Formats: sequence, C-alpha cells, structure tokens
Amino acid sequence: DRLPHAVSVNEKRKRRLKKIIPQLKTPNVDGFRAYVRAFVHQAKPFYFGDNDTGWTADFDYLLREDSLTGVREGKFADRGIA
Repeated sequence: DRLPHAVSVNEKRKRRLKKIIPQLKTPNVDGFRAYVRAFVHQAKPFYFGDNDTGWTADFDYLLREDSLTGVREGKFADRGIA
C-alpha cells in the first residue's frame, strides 16, 4: 500500500506490460507482483513521497525497463549513505 493504486489499464500500460513481463524471472502476473514487492522492499523513502516535491513512484514508473533493471541491480536500496 505504499504505492498509489493503478485504477485503469490503458493502451500505453498494456504495451508496457507486454514488454516488461517477458523480461521477468517468472514471466507472468505472479512474477510482476514479485517485482513490485521487491521494489517496495528495497526502495528508499524518496520513492514514497519523502522528498522536496512529494513525488512518488507509481505503476507507470514500475513499467519502465530502467526501473526493472534498477531493482535487479539494487539501485533503489538504501546503502546507509547520509
């Protein structure tokens, strides 16, 4: 519940889902859920609105290929750097 809920699937989202799901370790809906859980688990508070603008990562942010790569590489993890 830390991410805003997607309430509709438009054509752009359908295209991005079709593109990203085959890239997942488990290429199906369960794999996508696991990816979202991994992001939520490792992402810094910045991605949930703890920043100067109040911006939060959302469903569309997670549909970006660079977001998937970032989760795989630990880009979003808090490394204890102040």
